[in-house]
Amino acid sequence: MVRCILRDACIQVLNERTRLESINEKHGKFTIMISNKYEQEYFERIKNEVKLGKITECSRNPQMKHDNYRASLIKVLESIDEKFVFEQIYQGPLLKKYNKGFSFFFITACLRGYYDLVQFLISKDVDLENSHFLRTPLTAACEGGNEKIVQLLIDKGCNVNTANGMRQTPITAACRRGKENIVQLLIDKGCNVNQVDGMRQTLLTAACRRGKENIVQLLIDKGFNVNQADGMVQTPLTAACNGGNEKIVQLLIDKGCNVNQVDGMRQTPLTAACEGGHENIVQLLIDKGCNVNKVDGMRQTPLTTACRRGKENIVQLLIDKGCNVNQVDGMRQTPLTAACEGGNEKIVQLLIDKGCNVNKVDGMRQTPLTVACEGGNEKIVQLLIDKGCNVNKVDGMRQTPLTAA
Repeated sequence: MVRCILRDACIQVLNERTRLESINEKHGKFTIMISNKYEQEYFERIKNEVKLGKITECSRNPQMKHDNYRASLIKVLESIDEKFVFEQIYQGPLLKKYNKGFSFFFITACLRGYYDLVQFLISKDVDLENSHFLRTPLTAACEGGNEKIVQLLIDKGCNVNTANGMRQTPITAACRRGKENIVQLLIDKGCNVNQVDGMRQTLLTAACRRGKENIVQLLIDKGFNVNQADGMVQTPLTAACNGGNEKIVQLLIDKGCNVNQVDGMRQTPLTAACEGGHENIVQLLIDKGCNVNKVDGMRQTPLTTACRRGKENIVQLLIDKGCNVNQVDGMRQTPLTAACEGGNEKIVQLLIDKGCNVNKVDGMRQTPLTVACEGGNEKIVQLLIDKGCNVNKVDGMRQTPLTAA
């Protein structure tokens, strides 16, 4: 039966259902084991698949993660006529020895950390700068966190500032992954730490957004401007507040970030933290002097943002710190209509307890009751009626609660 499978099964079945006994890994109940007796025939079949141009399919074998499997595969590749593999499968003008399958194979090896395969393919003069499949070999190695491969690719001449097909540079890939040693290596090799990549991110905002505290510290130590907005017009501090990393927020503030700065996305750090529901960061920003009633560039106050998002603890904190519970924000909403829109009964109760006028028409000409009726929240409607809302009142949009419902 094993011989029949090795001869007639498609490569996908070979990948998914068979395992080499010599690998000695845990396998499923219905796995077909290939004993040492048939191992040579197994790799002969792999060799034939590669000669047919199916190197991509062969690279998807789960056993690729094992050193001894890759060593056997490299022997197979070495035994195949180089000209046949690189040139006869894909006829036409070649850039270095361009072969689509081997390019994908190379980038996959860089991403997954297969150092032995990367070395072998480099010896075959593969294109080190190609960005097929959206990644370059160097950005793939950075994304995979494979420092040894990054060093090898740089030593072989890879450009450390080249963006991939996703417009990402190697160092932004490393920053997102949080690989401090790779970031340091790329900087040492001449990466521009102030470069904005094709995704319009600076290194610092990329690291802040991903919550990579060690990278943030490294970049600041290298002289990065902590108040610089990136090409997406976001500052490092609002990126960190959105991401919810309290330690990074504290670090940026300690390094001189302006806690009341409105970024190009028109957010303040405080409204960003309220929107994300990060209570500890809200507390930290208030302690550092944030104005709790400040309207940001999107015309939201911290309180209406927290009410809309249903963040009860943050609403309580902001009120305790002096927020005006009847303030109409730049979006023309009161905190109470925002809470009714968000559908959070506890926040509605809290605001009423703090003195909100349940019949007040906001700047959008809506009453809390018509907003609650539109949202279909029966408990909030009942609460507002119990607190004295006029069920027949026509709001500024010329709706009654009944027509809204």
